[in-house]
Amino acid sequence: MKKPYSYFTIFLLLIIIACNSPKSLTKKGSELYKVGMYNEATDYFLRAIAKRPDYVEAKTALKLCANKVMDIKEDTFFVANNRGDWGVVVYTYLEMQKYAEKVRGGQVSLSIAAHYTEDYEVAKSNYLDDRFRKANALLEKENFSGAESIFNEISSLDPNYKDVEQLKKYARIEPLYRNGADAMKREKYRAAFYAFQNVVNQDASYKDAAAQMSEALTQAQYTVAFMKFNNYTSEVAAAEQLSSRIINTVIGSKGPFLKVIDRQHLDLLLKEQKLSMTGAVEATTAVNAGNLIGAKAVVMGSVLDVKYFDTPVSSKTVKGFESYKVQKINPQTNQPYFETNYKKVTYNEFQGNRQVTMSFEYKMVSATTGEVLLSGIKTLTQSSSVHYIKYGGNSESLFAGTWYSLNVTSPQDVVYSNYEQRNQVQNLLKSTAYLETKESLLEKLYDQISSSIAREIYTYNPEK
Repeated sequence: MKKPYSYFTIFLLLIIIACNSPKSLTKKGSELYKVGMYNEATDYFLRAIAKRPDYVEAKTALKLCANKVMDIKEDTFFVANNRGDWGVVVYTYLEMQKYAEKVRGGQVSLSIAAHYTEDYEVAKSNYLDDRFRKANALLEKENFSGAESIFNEISSLDPNYKDVEQLKKYARIEPLYRNGADAMKREKYRAAFYAFQNVVNQDASYKDAAAQMSEALTQAQYTVAFMKFNNYTSEVAAAEQLSSRIINTVIGSKGPFLKVIDRQHLDLLLKEQKLSMTGAVEATTAVNAGNLIGAKAVVMGSVLDVKYFDTPVSSKTVKGFESYKVQKINPQTNQPYFETNYKKVTYNEFQGNRQVTMSFEYKMVSATTGEVLLSGIKTLTQSSSVHYIKYGGNSESLFAGTWYSLNVTSPQDVVYSNYEQRNQVQNLLKSTAYLETKESLLEKLYDQISSSIAREIYTYNPEK
């Protein structure tokens, strides 16, 4: 059975409905009209008519209010036109048009006299001429944003006015082009590339922006060679795993500037130079090799340590209770009912943990100066643990607890039946019994370390 609304709730609903009735809205609009808030009054009258299109009082009030608003706007138009304030004339006329369209939705028709339209066209021509001269004066002073703002205004009033669209584009794009040119002079080629790219995206034929963008990209490209990583651990595949993942991540995220020479291509290039690099690579040797093959930086790395910590899964027998229902008869009513009883049981609780820790040292060194550009040691850990319960009886009825003797009732027998204790047992019954393998944890470490170092490499900006 649905709960009935209270009298107070019904009363509130009636008040809300009454406050939004056509009569109430019209009354509120009339009050606003009396204090000169004509635009606000218009909105209330329109809301009333929207609720009840045939509501004469609202339509009459709207007509009166609309005429008042138009009288005020016509007076403003007239005064501004007489003193040659063309901007006020233009925007007042547009307001008149917009307001007439608005009240048309309330079934009120307003007409703008033809002489207002004629005066508007003259005023608009004068206003656009003034604004056009102002915008061009700002362009001469290289105030591009100010000029663009005015050109946008002119375009909104008359998109076909003279060459406003072309000048508007020039005011918007020229600063970007100049930013690119300035960045090129300062040898900030990445910034230059993005500036010229922004120009080309808006106008591919603008000046020589496309050629400048191409040149900036060529100058900004940064070639990185990856040396063979050292491995000081018993995990024989660790260095190769990290190297390949770092390289693949860098290649996949490098953007337009970074060029990568991996170990395979590095060996080919060194062979052409009649050089050989096998085994561990010293920093000086790596820098010299990178310089010979045209790399601007070399990346070196060493797997320093891999440690394993295992706490094997162990089990213990835990005391508990299993609930069950017993049907009984109420002696007073002779009606059956069920009583919850508990029997003493035991179940097995399992716990275990496995952990892998890896330390990796890396450096990115300039092949030109030998300066260390990036460096660090990443020491990260991945772990897996299990904690679960296994029970051979009705697991849905299992409760934690304690008891003194399996077969003897004792005051020390306690069933832990509150919600939190009950929920904990049920969660442990559903917990996974799978402890991740050493190999799985290593895979996660490879991914975690490689993605972190790769990000440092591909976000490195040599121009900062």
